[in-house]
Amino acid sequence: MGNLMKSAYIGTSAAISWAWGTSFIIGMTIAQTKGFDAFLMWAIANSITLGIFGLLYKSNYLNIKILDNAIVKIVTTIIQFYSLVIQTKILNEVLCRTFSPEVSYCITVGFCIALILWMYWRGLLASIFTDLFQGIGTLLICVGIVGYCLLGFAGDATFTPTTDSSAYLWALWSACILLSGIITDIQHWQRVEYAKEVGAKYSYEFATLFFFVYVACIYMASMYKFDNVLNAMLLGVIVCTTTSTVDSVAVALHRTFGRNIATILACIMVFGFTLLLNTPLLTFWAYFGTIRVALCVFMLCVCGYWVYQNRKSITE
Repeated sequence: MGNLMKSAYIGTSAAISWAWGTSFIIGMTIAQTKGFDAFLMWAIANSITLGIFGLLYKSNYLNIKILDNAIVKIVTTIIQFYSLVIQTKILNEVLCRTFSPEVSYCITVGFCIALILWMYWRGLLASIFTDLFQGIGTLLICVGIVGYCLLGFAGDATFTPTTDSSAYLWALWSACILLSGIITDIQHWQRVEYAKEVGAKYSYEFATLFFFVYVACIYMASMYKFDNVLNAMLLGVIVCTTTSTVDSVAVALHRTFGRNIATILACIMVFGFTLLLNTPLLTFWAYFGTIRVALCVFMLCVCGYWVYQNRKSITE
């Protein structure tokens, strides 16, 4: 497999792991309620953060030893649990549009537990492999959604065409969360390390391109009202993106706790996501975003200090 093919393969995994199940719905909500400018800021930050992470790693600024820091280990564990819970929450909410709450809960838990157990058995390589199909599936369904809308089968949605000052401030803070969040996700450290191991030099550049296409589809979809057909396709997108993140987080937890304990903890979190069913998604996302920004600043400062110390020792 050539370098470009490897980069596309791992880049697809990185992008779809970053595309949480909330991203499509949150993106449409931003476009419809906060205006195009706010959406554009959110979309650009959401996409370029992948490339920036890859460049920081390749420049040797980021050092994987930072993950062994006690503070980092504790907070990243909390973030992984949060990530797992929010995926199950959004999947359950979308299923509730079609099924009863009880049936939706059973489908959500059963599906996520099956993925977690599969990752226990197969590990990182299986997660990256399944991401390929989840990523391709997401893009194909997104293209289908856009095509359905452009062909005139869906009505126009009501949305805010301009962005006011409060929306600008919200978008700026959201951009900070997105630009910092990826550094706090263990699954991306695992993928960037694997990309280095197999010589996939442009994985995170490809991931950035993938994500730009994805968010472009989100904006186009936001201009239309969703009927039963579009809701069914939306369910397909959310199944692909949530399951990708669930299996990625399951493997990420292996690094901290080992496979046995990590699998038990992940299953407990999946069963317990109902405790947060009444928390609005944007509120939930913004609250934990603050934690991610703070951790990212800490990690960058420590890595920067290590770079300084290393250069100092070389010159002495």
